[in-house]
Amino acid sequence: MKRVYLTVALVVTLTAGSGRAAENLKLKPDLDYIKNAWQGPAIEGAKMWDGLEKGKPNLIFMYAEFCFDAKRQAQRTVEMYRDYGDQVHFVIIDLSRPIPKLTQMPLVRKYWSPVFPHTILLDRNGKVVFDYIGEIDDATLIGWLDATVRAGGDENDMAENGK
Repeated sequence: MKRVYLTVALVVTLTAGSGRAAENLKLKPDLDYIKNAWQGPAIEGAKMWDGLEKGKPNLIFMYAEFCFDAKRQAQRTVEMYRDYGDQVHFVIIDLSRPIPKLTQMPLVRKYWSPVFPHTILLDRNGKVVFDYIGEIDDATLIGWLDATVRAGGDENDMAENGK
């Protein structure tokens, strides 16, 4: 019986995410933003295979390496990371690479639509507050990030702020 509890505890720990955000996110140098072309990962950094972090807003960015729209959105995502990385947990999922089964595959199964780029913003409670396929302009993304950070997980606060 003790063995079953230990196994369940291990699975819960592994599937909950590591609690560490992707770090030092930066764009791969010399990306071609004009045409579809394979150039390797658009975003580079440490701890890139992490899943969600509980109790903190999570921005999930799913993309494919060859898509020029995704490369432009990757640029915006890295800019948002620079501004919000201490308040929002960033999860970067490169759909051109093998997906980590325990940390990111559940997110792909739950949220991904077969189009990219795809950006999902979850509040502190894990509720989807923004889900967008395609490129997002800076103002829209900043508005949602600001409202989500300010709300602290309270969806009524976001509604009152017109978001």
